[in-house]
Amino acid sequence: MKNTKTARGSKLLSVMLLLLSAALLLCACANNAPAPTPTAPATEPSAEPTPEATPEATPEATPDTPEAPTGASGLSSAEDVSAFLDQVYSVIGAENLPMMIGHMPLDLTDMDAVTYNTGLTSVEGIDGIVVSESGVGSIAYSLVYVMTADGADADAIQAELMEKINPAKWICVSADKIISVQLDSDVLLVMGTPEMAETVYNAVVETAEGTFTNIGEKVEN
Repeated sequence: MKNTKTARGSKLLSVMLLLLSAALLLCACANNAPAPTPTAPATEPSAEPTPEATPEATPEATPDTPEAPTGASGLSSAEDVSAFLDQVYSVIGAENLPMMIGHMPLDLTDMDAVTYNTGLTSVEGIDGIVVSESGVGSIAYSLVYVMTADGADADAIQAELMEKINPAKWICVSADKIISVQLDSDVLLVMGTPEMAETVYNAVVETAEGTFTNIGEKVEN
């Protein structure tokens, strides 16, 4: 009987020791388990918005101020000549002018037309010619405006005009008076009756005073 109790006690002690060993083994495993890696907290967006860069204002370009035109070199186009002659004729008045006056730019490549209207045989040094006449062929009246090129000899052109223009180009009638004047570098010639030539010349000079810088001497024959 005594031996049976001793055997049972020995078995119970063995079981307890086995359980204690298992518990210690579990604790050791738990201590050796790797620690979890901490997760970094998510960065919350800033409540204040990032200010946008303000673009620099681009300075506005200042337009170039065009220079006021001057008459130092004469008129530059047939349109300018026609406008000037309209001013001249408005000073005189339509009732005092030959009927049906019109302005006609000449084709400088048509030397027959140039010579017939001006007497000139060359257009060297000339940028343009405008003729103003009556639409009625039996009226002896003609105004010739010559726009000279830069550096041209306006004196020579004026002298050639006075010498070579044909006052009887209408065949059936003839101009009795020829007057010419330089307006800056340009040359104007008018021919007709003495009264008409003088009237137009005087209106030309009056109008030119507000348009041209230099008005030349009166040349007549």
